[in-house]
Amino acid sequence: MKIFAQILFLSAFMFLVSIEADAQRPTDGRRGVGGVALLRQLDLTPDQIRQIREMNRKTAPRRVAARQSLREANRVLDASIYSDVLDEGQVAVNLKEFQKAQAEVSAINFELELNVRKVLTPEQLARFREMRQRFNERREGLQEGRGAGRGNPEGPGRTRQPQPPE
Repeated sequence: MKIFAQILFLSAFMFLVSIEADAQRPTDGRRGVGGVALLRQLDLTPDQIRQIREMNRKTAPRRVAARQSLREANRVLDASIYSDVLDEGQVAVNLKEFQKAQAEVSAINFELELNVRKVLTPEQLARFREMRQRFNERREGLQEGRGAGRGNPEGPGRTRQPQPPE
């Protein structure tokens, strides 16, 4: 579960960093939104922003392709699990393909995060760690409010009724 949370945060971080926004752009009086707020909180220099944008530009085609592969592998796995005739061998093959696609997305994200980390100053890294800690605490608080069951939107002590496949 902790790894899933880290991947979730990493994905959110990469999404925010990858937007093509200038950290100095006004945000109509609000504290900031999305990547602009993140860039402001980290106080990145224009050169750091340029470097991160370049990293994102270089990895974007691989990231898009990997995410598409993951979506397709997920669709195929789901279809094989819920097909009229269950073929457990095919489900196992599709699961391996899904895991392979998932590993590729994670590898690209971690590679990008490592490269971004190399650009940060020690002070920015400390600030980022604090932001990450606050994010994890909020996420854990939200999960506790949902009940012990993973993904249980019904709340504590309630069970979710299974839905038939479409």
